[in-house]
Amino acid sequence: MVRDKIKILKMSWENIRNFECLELPSSNDKFSNNTSLVQIQNGYGKTTTLYLLRSIFTSRPIDKQYIKTGYRYRFPHKKWGGDSDSASKFHVEFDINGEFCRIGIEIDHKNMSQKFTTFRDKLGGQVDGWNPPHIFKRLFQGKDDFAELFILDGELAKELNRSTGSEVVNNSIKQVTNLAGLYSLVGSGGTTGQINRVKQERLSDLIGGGEARGTRLKSTLETVQKLIKDRAEKLKETNLIIDEITDQLSSMNTQKADLDKKMAQNIAEIKEATVDFENSERDLEKISLSVLDRIFEPAFSFPNWNEVQNFHASQVKAKLPRSVGRTWFKELVSMEKCICGRDWEEHSKEYVESHLEDYLEDKLMTYVKEMQDAVHEHSSSVNLGSEIARITTKQRQKIENQQRLDDLRNQAPKEDRDEYSRLDQEIGGLKERLEDFILIRDEISSEKMEFIREKNLDTDLYNSDGTITHDATKLRRLTNLSCLRRAETSIIDELAKIGGAANIAKGADLIHEIISDVLTKIGEEIRIALQFQMNKSIDRMVGAGLDGGLDVKITPSGLQYFNPAGDLQSGVNMAAELGGSYAFISALYEYAEVSIPLVLDTPLAGFGQGMSAAWTELVPPTFDQVIALINSNEMISLKGWFETNDIDCYLIRRNDEDIRTASPQTGKMIVDTDKDNFSNYESDVLNKGANQ
Repeated sequence: MVRDKIKILKMSWENIRNFECLELPSSNDKFSNNTSLVQIQNGYGKTTTLYLLRSIFTSRPIDKQYIKTGYRYRFPHKKWGGDSDSASKFHVEFDINGEFCRIGIEIDHKNMSQKFTTFRDKLGGQVDGWNPPHIFKRLFQGKDDFAELFILDGELAKELNRSTGSEVVNNSIKQVTNLAGLYSLVGSGGTTGQINRVKQERLSDLIGGGEARGTRLKSTLETVQKLIKDRAEKLKETNLIIDEITDQLSSMNTQKADLDKKMAQNIAEIKEATVDFENSERDLEKISLSVLDRIFEPAFSFPNWNEVQNFHASQVKAKLPRSVGRTWFKELVSMEKCICGRDWEEHSKEYVESHLEDYLEDKLMTYVKEMQDAVHEHSSSVNLGSEIARITTKQRQKIENQQRLDDLRNQAPKEDRDEYSRLDQEIGGLKERLEDFILIRDEISSEKMEFIREKNLDTDLYNSDGTITHDATKLRRLTNLSCLRRAETSIIDELAKIGGAANIAKGADLIHEIISDVLTKIGEEIRIALQFQMNKSIDRMVGAGLDGGLDVKITPSGLQYFNPAGDLQSGVNMAAELGGSYAFISALYEYAEVSIPLVLDTPLAGFGQGMSAAWTELVPPTFDQVIALINSNEMISLKGWFETNDIDCYLIRRNDEDIRTASPQTGKMIVDTDKDNFSNYESDVLNKGANQ
């Protein structure tokens, strides 16, 4: 089976615990081999790295109680490159099915905040937020138990064999086999499943009093459907009347045009007069609207505008930069001296910090400054007398053009003029009638929410809480078909809920039973397959199950061990426990459809030489990538293995340390790739301890 592949290429730390600024591997190098050993002293940050990796994989943020001090740079040695006042940053570079992806977490100790960042070409570069490719999200997002198994510390490896680790064991099986969603439906481990919870929350009320409500709703539905039919008939009649009036108007306008031709002695002259009149009408409307716009300018219409303008002018004269907001003052108090040149006093800092809320957020500050500039610069050149004169001139032009047109028409015979006047009056009456019926049509047929709300056509559609009403009295007052159909849909939906509630509840119980049975059978098959694979592995591990020794089983209480007679062994040695844990992880990995890296913290704690050798034969060959964070004692156990195999070895140490004594612990943290240094690190200390 071809697997999707996820590989860690690089990790980097910046101002985290003992790390100033460190890349692993350094520079442009990447993790390339199947197995990488990273030797690092206890207390230098192995466990911290593990927690950060779990956050990167699962999108779970760091626990808030640890933001202030848990990850902050600890050494006040700026000459080493670290800064305890700066944010802590941790990044991991991945190859995910050939796509480069970098996920980071940034922890701001001062503001007690944190954020994820993601770099992908498909996102256009780096963006805020946790946004890896889909396969990564589907496999790891929110799956803490699964991630803990593949970003594993020695303590958890021991816990898998105890009741405290049972939840991790069982949850990780559900998550890696993608059955967690089904288990959430039916519930497990004493939790109520989503099916029963939804049935209780959504159906209990409906099942309890559905019959009486159903009768009332059916009656209201009949009323609404009759109203819809009546309104549809009314709409049909209205459209016929509109068509009839439109035809009449068209006929009368034709008659009027014919009379114009008959009445005019000079056709060209009357056409010119008509055009002049229509132009003067448009000019008058245009200039009137322009004047309205101008007289509503604040500088013209607001009597106290000078006072407003003077106030904002004083703000502009203050010359505060546009970026002066909360962040500016935060940065100010972090400086050694105030901008006035004096050293900061503690009470002065406290005063500024306590008044930060008095200042605007940075984004708002820009708009406020722009508004102040606009108010300061705004003025009006409107003169009311001149504007009235402009309108009066256009009115006079319109009247003159109208008079000229009437004079031309009055040259016609009286009977033609009387007929023209009659047509004018009838056309005016028909237009008013047409507008009335168009309004009636639109009130019935319009589906535009702007029109419906403007005319208050949906006022009687809603209850006071915003839900659609099922009150027949209110619904009878609705005229709009769209509103009536929405009421009809709502009533039908409610009837479906009531009528089908009991059947839905029975169906939910049946689904719950089927899923539970299926999960029980699948879970048993998965456990059998995992146990078979685990015991094949543990039989090869010295001290754990050699020569037909122990059998390991997955139980509700975690991993448990049984002797050949089938008796539970409650007191197996640590080597057996750790061997069982690694055997379980290796077996579980075979079920994952994705090749994922295994990151281990102190993986050989409690192992002897024999078990360490067995670990090298089981774990690295099983996984496509293993990164083990080890101490010098574990390095000794693996020395013969990594010196004779193609294993990447990285030593994380301080620059001033002597290799054999690991002291003094001063200088910047570095990555040392010299294999001799890796093999001899702390050797004098280890030899001294062995001799004693």
